Amino acid sequence: MTAEELVAAKKASKKHRSHKISLNEAIDYAVPRMRPISGKKSFSVVLDDIVSLKEKHDLRKESLRDFRNRSQRLRDSFGDVPISDLKPKGLTSWLNSLKLSRRSTENFFNTLKHIMRYAIGERYIHESPLEGLSNIKKCMLFGIKVEKIPETYAINEVKAIM
Repeated sequence: MTAEELVAAKKASKKHRSHKISLNEAIDYAVPRMRPISGKKSFSVVLDDIVSLKEKHDLRKESLRDFRNRSQRLRDSFGDVPISDLKPKGLTSWLNSLKLSRRSTENFFNTLKHIMRYAIGERYIHESPLEGLSNIKKCMLFGIKVEKIPETYAINEVKAIM
């Protein structure tokens, strides 16, 4: 080991001991997250893969167009970023910055979840940065969903309608 590596190892040793985990546990946890099995892929490359697969399937034109439109906005923001480097805070900040309706924000969130699930399956990432979002954070992101209570009618009102 070089002198620099020894200094780094000593610092790492202090950190893992203070958290009561072994160095092997730390490495086993970190390696798949920092060096994905399938290598680092940019967000754009992953999107291209998904769009290509969607084009090969018999999707409705509207569904493909909708995915492409949402994907383009995502690509404009995250295109060259390795998908494994995306973090929950960055993604939620981006979603908030769109200033869209609740439903549109939810649609972009669902598109991102779809992309992340694909990336997990292809082993570009170990876990989705969106999976750990609490319900409270999702409410803050989307706003509170107001359920419309169905109107009920009295029997005489129903008879009058009929």
